[in-house]
Amino acid sequence: MARVKIEAGKFGRVIIRVPYNIELISKIKSLEGREWNAEGKYWTVPISKNMLNLLLRLFKHETVELCPKLQAMADSAVNSEGCVKKADYGERCEKTLEELDNEMKLCGYSPKTRKAYGWQIKEFISYCLDNSLRRVGEGEVRKYLLQMVNERRVSTACVDQAISALKFLFVRILGHPGMILAIPRPRKEHRLPQVFSRQEIIRLFGEIKNIKHRAILFIIYSAGLRVGEAVRLRIEDVDTDRKMIYIRKAKGKKDRYTILSQVALEALRLYLELYRPERWLFPGVQSGRHITERSVQKAFEDARAKAEIKKDVTVHSLRHSFATHLLEGGTDLRYIQELLGHSSSKTTEIYTHVSRKDLGKIQSPLDRINSFDDCEED
Repeated sequence: MARVKIEAGKFGRVIIRVPYNIELISKIKSLEGREWNAEGKYWTVPISKNMLNLLLRLFKHETVELCPKLQAMADSAVNSEGCVKKADYGERCEKTLEELDNEMKLCGYSPKTRKAYGWQIKEFISYCLDNSLRRVGEGEVRKYLLQMVNERRVSTACVDQAISALKFLFVRILGHPGMILAIPRPRKEHRLPQVFSRQEIIRLFGEIKNIKHRAILFIIYSAGLRVGEAVRLRIEDVDTDRKMIYIRKAKGKKDRYTILSQVALEALRLYLELYRPERWLFPGVQSGRHITERSVQKAFEDARAKAEIKKDVTVHSLRHSFATHLLEGGTDLRYIQELLGHSSSKTTEIYTHVSRKDLGKIQSPLDRINSFDDCEED
């Protein structure tokens, strides 16, 4: 968290002092009328109540120090408009988020969804710091979403999630069911998943020396698991006799079975012999807790760097590779759908676009040309 100093300057300007940070500087550069003072090494912007509120929103995740004059201006702006004081913000935010989380629990939302929606609503409450949520209209929501797109440049998936979270807030908590209906959702990006080649898989796993990390990454790839499913495996979920893995309450609260590879089983037996876990198959550092997703991601990133794999891949790419390699090996798409736990076959069909099963048989017209010897020079 950076320290941002904001103080009143001369000639109707506000002085902003920030440490050298590309993200902070880019935020300041988004302000209209900003100027850089090379001699004093600070930025200035025109002074106004709106500008002050904008600065407080812009640096809401930083430690902001206001001079007494600007602090008084901020307080008067809040009081004169009948808005919520900063001192009340934390209490209001906490109360709303608690009510939101309790409602999501009653609706059976997963902890991951509750966390994501909670974060989205906390960001929106911070944006509406100088207004009551019950007085917020469609125009204000649209401005907030446009700020996400234009200033913060977040992904369409993040904007779509924000709309879902806001819809839940206004419908279930604030009782305004029609307010969100007119707000359009962004068009979804149709991006193909990145997958490993078999040679890259060999190089990647060859760089994993830690037996525990090797076992869990083997299982993720060989069974097509999400990283969240792998870290939450219990010892009894692995059926060594039937060569199956039982996945509890996966995405959509669905249980399923998937396959257990013989190679992964051998790596797992070696791990179990050395570590002897009791409850979780892969326990974490904290007693009674499973290994964190971040620990697995870090182990993957280290192995990818050592293997010099330049593709934009993550741990989840192992799951994509599992499906793609099965499809290329001749496995029916319906079985792949079941192993992955997809509700719709359309979700699984995306792997037909990255598989070389059929595309690899097509010969480029350039490869049909036998010789370039007859080409004339210019």
